[in-house]
Amino acid sequence: MGSTPTSGITKHVRPGINPERQGLIPWRLPPRAFNNKFIPHTKTYFKLIPAVHLFLVKNGSILLLKRFNTGYEDGSYSVPAGHLDDGEKATTALLREAREEIGIVIQEDMLRMVHVMHRKSTEERIDFFFEAAQWQGEPANIETHKCDEIRWFPLNALPHNTIPYVRAGIEHYLHKVLYSEFGWSARTSIFQSRNEPQINSHQGL
Repeated sequence: MGSTPTSGITKHVRPGINPERQGLIPWRLPPRAFNNKFIPHTKTYFKLIPAVHLFLVKNGSILLLKRFNTGYEDGSYSVPAGHLDDGEKATTALLREAREEIGIVIQEDMLRMVHVMHRKSTEERIDFFFEAAQWQGEPANIETHKCDEIRWFPLNALPHNTIPYVRAGIEHYLHKVLYSEFGWSARTSIFQSRNEPQINSHQGL
């Protein structure tokens, strides 16, 4: 049996056992610590771009806005929508967009989340679709530099130039589907109904 001097004291080493486990050699500091100071991870994590979309439905029709002079899908119809600001909740962003784009006021407790879409475009995005049960004011075209028309369309007769992922979101809303994936090469979606257990489906969008 060997021995290991430690601070002038001789301790016996049991053969075949790591000296660290015998308390003979101080434990090494974890890789993320140095001089008892925490060193944060240097790894950068992938981020999704979040956006919110508003469904205003009245008498079987939904409010759509025709995009203009934005550089993205100009001439096509969408719903009131926008990106989240840093540190902003999704519901807060939606209430802000409703005021900025169509001049209406919605109370947060009047919102109901009806669909979530993981979408692959030029980047990966996560889209939250909300329905407003009630609102104050009459929708109007506030941002005329970005939109040249707002109009009510029957839910079962959307215009042909509705943005494809928005059309898919509306269709999922009508079928009470909570989650989908859009824009991936496999063209598959995983659907989860609000009233039924999760179902795996391979339907093209």
